[in-house]
Amino acid sequence: VVCYSELWNEMLILAILSVVAYICGFGALFLRAITQAPFRFGEAAFRFRWKFLFIKFRPDVRWWSMVICVKSIVMNLGFTFMTHGFQQLLWVMAMQALYGWFLCYCQPWRHLLTTCLDAYVTFALMFVPSLMAYYGGQVGGADFSDEFANLGFVTCAISLSPIFVGVVFFSFVVMTHKAQI
Repeated sequence: VVCYSELWNEMLILAILSVVAYICGFGALFLRAITQAPFRFGEAAFRFRWKFLFIKFRPDVRWWSMVICVKSIVMNLGFTFMTHGFQQLLWVMAMQALYGWFLCYCQPWRHLLTTCLDAYVTFALMFVPSLMAYYGGQVGGADFSDEFANLGFVTCAISLSPIFVGVVFFSFVVMTHKAQI
């Protein structure tokens, strides 16, 4: 099927409805399971069916799987309404920064080292687009691919590196201390 052809236009509505039904349908199903979890987690059948939503996260942040799904959807939605490469890079970096802040605030993973790894991956996914800013092109007549702008984005991304290294070191010290007790 060729984009913008007659067949493509005929199938576009069906494709959009299918994607929306898939995303909203499964999202509602998972949300229902997450809201019922505090009341039904004692049932073996409920635990067996929905364990994949909860097993990775601490009990007080059982809803974190929905945060990951929403982050993925929102990050990809940015590519649908932003047409310039540089805007898309900024969108990805902003969504990763928001997720990273929320991740550090909630610390949802059962193990601190897993939280640190997720924070590091989030940092890396902010750092790589900042390096790609050089190839982002022009936005509104302004050339953002010059050396000064690129250096600024790289500097912003690299400046967070010591924080993440410190968090990983701190978690290692805490885990070593707990193992000695």
